[in-house]
Amino acid sequence: MSRYAGETRLQRLLLIARTTRDETLASQAFDMAEQQMREDGNVKQYKEVFGYQHHLQQQTETETTQAAGAALDQSETPSMVTTASLRQPSKPYDEAWVQATEASNRNARHVLQGRLSTAQSHLHKEAIRMAYITLAQHDLKTGELRNGLGSLLRATDYCTSRNQTAQISLLILEMGLGVENYRQVREYVTKVEHTLGATATTAANTSAFSPTTTSAVNLEDVGIKLKIASGLERLAQGEYADAGKIFTTLCKTISSSKLDWNAVTCPEDIAMYASLLSLATQTRSEILELAEHPDALELVPSMKDLLLQWSRANYIKCMQAFSEPTLVPTGDLYLSGDRWKSLSQQIRETCVMEYLKPYQCVQLSRMSELFPSLTNLQDTLVNLMGRGKIPNARLDARANVLYKTTPKKTIELASMERRVLDDTHAMLVRLACLEYDLSVQDAMPRGRRSSAASVARFEDDSSDEGDQDTPMLDADPPTAANPEDLY
Repeated sequence: MSRYAGETRLQRLLLIARTTRDETLASQAFDMAEQQMREDGNVKQYKEVFGYQHHLQQQTETETTQAAGAALDQSETPSMVTTASLRQPSKPYDEAWVQATEASNRNARHVLQGRLSTAQSHLHKEAIRMAYITLAQHDLKTGELRNGLGSLLRATDYCTSRNQTAQISLLILEMGLGVENYRQVREYVTKVEHTLGATATTAANTSAFSPTTTSAVNLEDVGIKLKIASGLERLAQGEYADAGKIFTTLCKTISSSKLDWNAVTCPEDIAMYASLLSLATQTRSEILELAEHPDALELVPSMKDLLLQWSRANYIKCMQAFSEPTLVPTGDLYLSGDRWKSLSQQIRETCVMEYLKPYQCVQLSRMSELFPSLTNLQDTLVNLMGRGKIPNARLDARANVLYKTTPKKTIELASMERRVLDDTHAMLVRLACLEYDLSVQDAMPRGRRSSAASVARFEDDSSDEGDQDTPMLDADPPTAANPEDLY
């Protein structure tokens, strides 16, 4: 947890506490989360996490006073409903601390709003911008992320330089990822890249950005963080191919020390995302290039070994690695739950398809020994064949053998249909001409037709000019034996 900060650290602690099988680890994670909530004054998150049991107790007491068979109270929040199936903390709910902290937070926010009103009355753009940023930081600490996001969006109207725009842009992306508003993150990444120009998209020297920093921000550092935010958004949306390209490029072109963004993620996570996504979406040559890169996977040697095993066609060890609990990311916000199941299933299917490529005939019993993690190999193969992932294959269920057939030559039905229609139309035209006693004659070739027309035109012109200009010779004298004597 020392690699993370802010809302990301708190969400990872809660995810570990609610999903891990280790009760001791869960208790420790709840304690660290409670400590951070108390330090930041995050009453909203505290009430959702530690007030669930308190809410159930109050609800039970309310229901006992109602008539039998009354409907359940409909005032419970969606967060309480969704966390009912997860592990809940056993620590008591501190009602006194909640009331005191809520009053303190209200007073602090009232003071910040007063400073904002004063700056607005003086029409001082820099003071207004800083007041909005301070108000957003207060909302971020207290768990009011949506209010803080609105304050930051209003602060963008008072930016007077590209550095100020970059500073607020990173805060907006942090809060957008925190509230899982991935559509807005994608739109804002595109907007910031267009606003800051090519400088923001070039990766170079970078330094960690803190929300409280008011000095100049390196625009090239902003470009790296924009790429990270874009990759996380694509990963969260299930676009594994695009996310894999982004993270792989970052790992191969940027040193690990420059990928630190502790308010969102860490370099180890980026290297892990690049490794897993490359297994699911990229070719063997691209995977081998990433695995053999000297600096790309230095922080995750287990992933580097996994990529090398896959590139050497050792799919058995790859499948075994995905069945081990150590490979499953614990507390990862972007590879947990259904996303991890979907990605791991896609990687398993890729291993199966790569294994079948060089063979023409495969015994399923032998294949089941090599891939023990696949509970029903036959259903998996039928599913892949139905989706077209294993083309030109058939499954002999009696012999329990998969055969690959030679693809038949495809007939171009569209061209054949056009040719039949053209021939039929020509035949009908000929029959109609015969019926009406018309003569059908092939047309003269274009070259001969044009030359013949020019010759005919020349002869017509010559005949006309001869009639007008050429005098007729009188050959009446019988003594003109030689035509030259006429002259």
